[in-house]
Amino acid sequence: MVFGFFLLINMVSNGGHFDSWDGVQTFLVAESMALKHSAMLYPDVPSIQKLHFDIQQSNNYHNCCTPDGILKPAYNMRSLLSAAIAIPFYYAAIIFSVSPITVVALFVNSMIISLTSVVIFCFSLEIYRSKKIAFVLSLIFSLCSFVWPYNNTFFPQPLEGLLIIASAFFIYLSAKRDNKRIFFAALAGVFLGASVFAHPTSIIVIPGFIAYSTLLMRMKIKSISSFLLALAIILIFVGLVNYWRFGSFTEFGYGGQGSLSKHQGWTGLIGLLISPGYGLMFFFPILILAPLAFRNLYRENKGLFFLFSYIIFANLLFFGT
Repeated sequence: MVFGFFLLINMVSNGGHFDSWDGVQTFLVAESMALKHSAMLYPDVPSIQKLHFDIQQSNNYHNCCTPDGILKPAYNMRSLLSAAIAIPFYYAAIIFSVSPITVVALFVNSMIISLTSVVIFCFSLEIYRSKKIAFVLSLIFSLCSFVWPYNNTFFPQPLEGLLIIASAFFIYLSAKRDNKRIFFAALAGVFLGASVFAHPTSIIVIPGFIAYSTLLMRMKIKSISSFLLALAIILIFVGLVNYWRFGSFTEFGYGGQGSLSKHQGWTGLIGLLISPGYGLMFFFPILILAPLAFRNLYRENKGLFFLFSYIIFANLLFFGT
């Protein structure tokens, strides 16, 4: 219940403010990676030529033109991790002579959402020791939340959600499996860092994970060190990629759109909860059981209660305002 609630907040909040152009541009980056072997967006890739896309309609398509107005390859803000995952699907479409756009749109996020459901099942099984509860929770996420429309899109939020949930899962396992706790802690750090590579908004959940891992792994210095070291290495890599693309370690390509000055007050928080257009109560009615879920989670595991509470309310405040 709590897993689906968090992912719903994350994906409705992000996806609700963008149009299909976001997924299209990510696909075009994947196509450039597959055909040009470059992370730049190339204006002459087949899909742009065939479908007559105007790549300049993205305000964040950096340095897209030469002085005489000719389009040139350039970096944009779209997720390189999502694009890289799509490359095998792109090649498979070419091999079987079908549309790469169709294959990527139908299979990439569907696979990611399915994997998320598997992680939720395994995580719930570890917590509740009940296959029935684990199955129901994974089913609620897959079929009863707003994740469903993402199956045929190429937005990065499902990948971001998968990596965050996987990180929480491996932190939890690191405290339960003494023989592999260092390995699981390192995996948790890698997945959490990779979630920032999938979408930069994941940065807001990192403080909660660090606090949770420190609490869970207390007196296990090697596990904490393994988690923090792996996380630091991935974040340094993300910073280097940003510097390579945009000349700044902290620039993800969003420009002014990523500024905290975009704060719009508290009216958006009310809309995120109860408006008919974006309201969680309309798109995820089972949310009415959230207080019961929180109560049971607090009784079962206070550490996870803190972590998921932090994730949920951090996302609500960040996107709602």
